[in-house]
Amino acid sequence: MRDEWFPLEHRHGNRPLATALESTAEALGHLLGGRDAPPASRLAFFDIETTGLSGGTGTWVILAGLGSYEDGAFRMRQYFLADIAHERAMLSMLAADLARFEGLVTYNGRSFDMPFVQARMTLTRVVYPCQGHAHFDLLHAVRRVYRHRLEACRLADVERHLLRISRLDDVPGNLRQAELNWPRLKKLAPKGL
Repeated sequence: MRDEWFPLEHRHGNRPLATALESTAEALGHLLGGRDAPPASRLAFFDIETTGLSGGTGTWVILAGLGSYEDGAFRMRQYFLADIAHERAMLSMLAADLARFEGLVTYNGRSFDMPFVQARMTLTRVVYPCQGHAHFDLLHAVRRVYRHRLEACRLADVERHLLRISRLDDVPGNLRQAELNWPRLKKLAPKGL
């Protein structure tokens, strides 16, 4: 597990991290279809990387990222699965952190990330902590607003065109190895994990 802290004035693309904290309860509720929304400070910004898209018992979460507003800053916590023998431990730490929040913000997380995490937690007998949480899946809002203005609504396209974020050294999902090579993966892990 690795933590990195960013000041709220830090810019990711063309927006400072504090921008989400300025969201009104009414605006957040609108994104939830009229449902009461927790404040942005009680949301977990979440994404995963897996060993493939097929799901099932042979596919693992190898990296999970959880961003949150804490102690006047933005905390980015990463959970890295260096060895499948430690999957339950990693998922237990992740579940404990997710349980601290009242809602989730994801990009395609309603269809992929959260069902995948829930399935892995069920298989490893870790209690899934997000049942009933508010869930802002930004993919659906982006599709509603930008589907006729963007060539595609993939996260990389939205980041590039709307937020002016350029990914460096990114490997597109369709080019990732289908079969996981654990020793090679450990060498590629971010420093500090």
